[in-house]
Amino acid sequence: VLPSELYAAAASPDGREVAAGGRGEEVWLVDTGTGRVTGHVSLTAEPLRAVGYADAGRLLVAVAYEGPVRAFDRTQGL
Repeated sequence: VLPSELYAAAASPDGREVAAGGRGEEVWLVDTGTGRVTGHVSLTAEPLRAVGYADAGRLLVAVAYEGPVRAFDRTQGL
């Protein structure tokens, strides 16, 4: 379930996925075709400040207000 307050969101380069988050330590991954949550990643701090995709969508990058920048390799399965 997505948080009621979203602070950041980004679309994948191919437009098939959106990463979004807000309060809490989770970044939620949503399939744009179905609207279904397909997964999530956890940060070490909250709330989410920014999220984006890098390296042609291979990496999901996120940062919380008081936490480090985290990069998640999409080829490792999230």
